Amino acid sequence: MLLHRSKLSVPDFVQNRLDTIQLIRAQAAMECDELAIVEEFFAKPRDIANMREQEVSLSELWFEYQARRIAAKEKRPIDDDLFTRVQVECTPPLWADFRVYTTPTKRKVQFE
Repeated sequence: MLLHRSKLSVPDFVQNRLDTIQLIRAQAAMECDELAIVEEFFAKPRDIANMREQEVSLSELWFEYQARRIAAKEKRPIDDDLFTRVQVECTPPLWADFRVYTTPTKRKVQFE
């Protein structure tokens, strides 16, 4: 499994950024198609340091995760129709949605 949890203690300056580190871990997991790690990331609210209005990395990760999850369940490819459907039906958690506009957009290729 990718990026296992460590039992080591971490310094305070790292402890204050653990949610940001977990976001990076979830993004790396998406690259490797480790959806369980991404699911774990979204399972509880996070406080990502320096995340501001108009930041879309969390919502893009959410939509990609949902598209892959649905594609696997329905045994279908991820295409523009599915990605638009996901953006309409699968609203990101409030803590993860910093988008200003919520109009469906084209799928990003960063996770392929």
